[in-house]
Amino acid sequence: MFKSDLFFLFGGFFFYVIFLYSFTKEKKTLFFVICCSLIILHDFIFINLSYYTSELVTFLLKAWQEYLTLFLMFLLLKRKGKINKDIFIILLMLIGLSFYGIILSVINGMPLKETILSWRMYLLPILLPCLVYLNDGFKNVNTAFFYKFLKTTLFILVLFALYQNLLFKFLNGGQLTFLSKNFRSEAGTILKKALWFYEYFGADYILPRWFNMIRNGNIRATSFFVSPIIFAQFLGVIGSILMGKFLYSKRKINVLIMLAITFFGIYLAQVRAGFIFFIITFFIIYFNRKTKIKNYVIIGLPLLLVGITFIGLILFKVGDASTLGRLVQYSELFKGFKFIGYGLGSPRSIISYDSLIISVFFAFGIFAFLYFKLHLNILKSVNRFHQVVIDEYSFLAIGLMGAFSAFVYISFFHFSIGSAPIRFFYFIVFYYLYKNYESREH
Repeated sequence: MFKSDLFFLFGGFFFYVIFLYSFTKEKKTLFFVICCSLIILHDFIFINLSYYTSELVTFLLKAWQEYLTLFLMFLLLKRKGKINKDIFIILLMLIGLSFYGIILSVINGMPLKETILSWRMYLLPILLPCLVYLNDGFKNVNTAFFYKFLKTTLFILVLFALYQNLLFKFLNGGQLTFLSKNFRSEAGTILKKALWFYEYFGADYILPRWFNMIRNGNIRATSFFVSPIIFAQFLGVIGSILMGKFLYSKRKINVLIMLAITFFGIYLAQVRAGFIFFIITFFIIYFNRKTKIKNYVIIGLPLLLVGITFIGLILFKVGDASTLGRLVQYSELFKGFKFIGYGLGSPRSIISYDSLIISVFFAFGIFAFLYFKLHLNILKSVNRFHQVVIDEYSFLAIGLMGAFSAFVYISFFHFSIGSAPIRFFYFIVFYYLYKNYESREH
């Protein structure tokens, strides 16, 4: 293990030198690709790496977000010249929420490790691309290249998901019967081959949660992610951008083909949240065609759907046991709410609830509204550019606003904070904001 640790430490050091060096180049294309790839493949890379290195070395090698954040903070302190006012306000809100959430955790005696991990989920996915923006990290990465990267990513993700699906069928996974005499041994053998992360989490974790991985005799594909929900939400973000592209593209057939591939990937994952992205984005695009989309529509539409969902759950008992269980969790929010919050390190903020909304209120208390205001400020910045200028970046704006609207709905029923879809979404949001800034400067 010692020789293996040295080998991977040396390799990791060499990689991070190239990574940070790519940021110093005038054209940031390589940096952009590495960042997006690390966001998408983070779990796949570092879970597999953990099989060959010690826990300490794996921890050191997977902290790429922290290394990049420190590097960018150092560059920002040395930076001269004006800073965009809107982005600077977002940065101040991020810093303020970070201090409040961490200090509150310390006061409440929460473990430091859990506090830092929670901070990485709640705030780092926005802070990192914000710092990339402020240090011109998206410079000279044109949208034509981005769109090619997006299409390539989509194809690879869905292809791997299809491989999982076909392998499961080849191994006769559809014949498995839950709680049968040989279920544990047979399911373990099949899932070990079909799910690349099976050994990492272990049979004791995955098999009792059989329903999360198998539905109607088919595996719920995860692709390079650790959950079909994460996979479906990621495809939802890509699909929203593609729907925006369809609106402005002259080659609509090509975009339709990519959308069909996205739908197929969501079908392999068998997750409703992926289709919700498409439905909500469709309505956002529809309203945008009639008139310039307003922020209250982007926020109000998913809130209306949330209200309809709750009415269906309460009055008509619509939904399965998992969905109905979320109602109980909301009742716990009213019972256990604390005005100042519990801090980022509290179990109530990280692992106890399915809803992001519930978790945010437990983490920040009344200051949860500042956390929501942070996201609203970002939305306003995106929409402000879209209202003023229709250009080659407009497809990104409408797609991102559709995805934002979908995330508002999903946040009431899923704890998706810090996941790859969220991190990728905000990385592309700040990419879009920078491209508008860049075009105005020239």
